[in-house]
Amino acid sequence: MKNLLIETANFESRIKSKHELIVVCVFQNEIFENRYLKKFDPKFKKPIKFFLTTFKNEFGNIKEFFFIQDNDIQKFLFVSLGDKKKFDNEKARIVGSKIFLSCKDLKVTSFTIFPFFELISEENQDNNIQLDRESEEKIVTYVSEGILLSLYSFDKYKTEKKNYIQNKNKKIIPSSLHKENKIDKILLLTSSDVNFRDTLEKTHEIVDAVNYTRDISNLPPNECTPETLAEFAKELSNQYQNLKCKIIDKNLMQTMNLNGILSVGKGSINPPKLIVLEYTGRKNISISKNKRGKISDSKESSRPYLLVGKAVTFDTGGISLKPGDKMDEMKFDKCGGCNILGIIRAIAAIKLPINVIGLIPAVENVPSDRSYKPGDIITMYNSTTVEVLNTDAEGRIILGDALSYGTINYNPQVIIDMATLTGACIIALGSNIGGMMGNNEDLLQKLKIISKETNEQIWELPLLEEFRDQIKSKIADIKNIGGRAGGTITAAAFLSNFVEGFPWVHFDIAGPAWIQESTVAKSYNPVGATGFGVRTLVKYLMQEANS
Repeated sequence: MKNLLIETANFESRIKSKHELIVVCVFQNEIFENRYLKKFDPKFKKPIKFFLTTFKNEFGNIKEFFFIQDNDIQKFLFVSLGDKKKFDNEKARIVGSKIFLSCKDLKVTSFTIFPFFELISEENQDNNIQLDRESEEKIVTYVSEGILLSLYSFDKYKTEKKNYIQNKNKKIIPSSLHKENKIDKILLLTSSDVNFRDTLEKTHEIVDAVNYTRDISNLPPNECTPETLAEFAKELSNQYQNLKCKIIDKNLMQTMNLNGILSVGKGSINPPKLIVLEYTGRKNISISKNKRGKISDSKESSRPYLLVGKAVTFDTGGISLKPGDKMDEMKFDKCGGCNILGIIRAIAAIKLPINVIGLIPAVENVPSDRSYKPGDIITMYNSTTVEVLNTDAEGRIILGDALSYGTINYNPQVIIDMATLTGACIIALGSNIGGMMGNNEDLLQKLKIISKETNEQIWELPLLEEFRDQIKSKIADIKNIGGRAGGTITAAAFLSNFVEGFPWVHFDIAGPAWIQESTVAKSYNPVGATGFGVRTLVKYLMQEANS
């Protein structure tokens, strides 16, 4: 993706320049009031005015117009923004995506988008778009996000489209090996003289991380095992400064009593891993461990943010075997862990001044003579005992171990976990919305606000004490399922036993982590994994680093 250059420039400084293709965005009922259209070369005015009388001005409608005179061709692309009052950040993203895909079809090598930022009415204040520099920067961000997200396609296994270097011994897929795109330059003209280079560079890094996440999430189970994910993590630590990686393997887990991860993973020939990524963006901070291994630090701000992601590289359900229908989609049960890899990559690339720990418990959950079984009782890392009633409720078990490992060893100031945890979340919220639960209202509210900006939609579910009662066991401390009622919430209630005393939020991304039958189509989301949640958490960490 880095071979595509997106830059901004002032409209007045480039109006007389030669542009291969000019993109003009117009609002409904304002086609002939667009002040940028009025500044076109006079020779274009009459034919464009005639052309626009036939233009269907509904949101997302796109039509090309070629003006030919004296063997000179000027290409235009007109894009409808729809009703100005309904225009928001997500529509800006979709506009960017649709523009890019249309220009790709037109086989141009570059295009220029004329400004529409200051044409947006102050009536749109509720959508975070106003007439100021900050708003123009936001629109530049949203449009470029839509463009860059649209670059993605996963066709590694398409024999007629070999877009990856063949190397049987290397499964890492750098974005530089993606399909070469013919468009190499995009110019966003703005109404101000502000240079948004830094904004664009950060946006590029974040979206690159999303697409990196999609790549790993889309890998099939025969090519992505816990060991494969560990290799991705090692590769990241070699690529970025201030990022360290350690892999806790099966043997070490046994000595550390990480019995939850061990139990879920022991049925597979591919052994489990606990992947630990330590990003230190705040340097020269003295950090020491106490006798329990807990970190003590004189500066509160240096305490790390803990991110934990479930990575079941393939989930058959284990002994409690899933139905065969759509079991192939269980390659996506690693999306939470893949998201953590992408988030860590993004913050390392943009060099955030913040400390972050990423933990990824990686396992395969398959049946064999060694598999854990319904009726087992597991003593977890923090000594909580768990009665196993269903081996297909494995994600919460491996997350429980990882969460308690993180709290005991890193004393984080905030904990956020992400997991494709429950089918019940899809029943409750559908395939487009993630569930969110937690124990800290301020943290929940911050994430809600940011998710509205990224349009990675989340909905808070009530984590009440009664749901903790639902998972109490008669023969152990807790059991790994709490019945059909409130299945998404009882799963979060289970996890709450491993984060006591820490601000914590749990994201259940079972619905939006990949494109499913009921997923709302978006031009920037092709088939497969979506990287849902990466942009939200990166922007949350950026906000925290700057506060």
